[in-house]
Amino acid sequence: MVCFNIPGKADYNPSLPWLYKLHCSDNCIANDIFVCVDDVRSTGGTYDTCWAVTRAVASQYNYLGLQDAPQKRQAPSRQAGPWTGSTVYTHNDTVTVTVTLECWNKAQGMIQWLYDCIVVNTVPLGHKQLESYQGSLVHLSCTYPSMVPYLKGILLTLDSLHPGPDADG
Repeated sequence: MVCFNIPGKADYNPSLPWLYKLHCSDNCIANDIFVCVDDVRSTGGTYDTCWAVTRAVASQYNYLGLQDAPQKRQAPSRQAGPWTGSTVYTHNDTVTVTVTLECWNKAQGMIQWLYDCIVVNTVPLGHKQLESYQGSLVHLSCTYPSMVPYLKGILLTLDSLHPGPDADG
């Protein structure tokens, strides 16, 4: 059975995911996996079932010819820490998403590089570097939506300074 645990609802429980599968026979969270690019996290009612899911996914990956890196596997935990640079905290019925200090410092360095390229003009604007930074900053804006207008402004400025191959001219 699929359960919705939506913040703001009267029955919201911050210790549970917003959307999860419930095992009908024992009323525990059902085994499941979550994938972000090449990073897989498993969920389940117990520590052992989480490990079983992780091993099953790794076996299937290996069967399909994809490399599995056992050293990258994360042990099941109720406080798993950051994943893809974001950390979710729940406290007093409030859910907060933040990024790690390392991710934040990296983003500040990227923005400084953009500033040096566009405003100060002391660093050459490298296309590959720009593409890489753009992806990272867009990912960061998923955690902090208030950054979106600023990132759009940066990208519009870059487009006006260095039009792409599709631009007329």
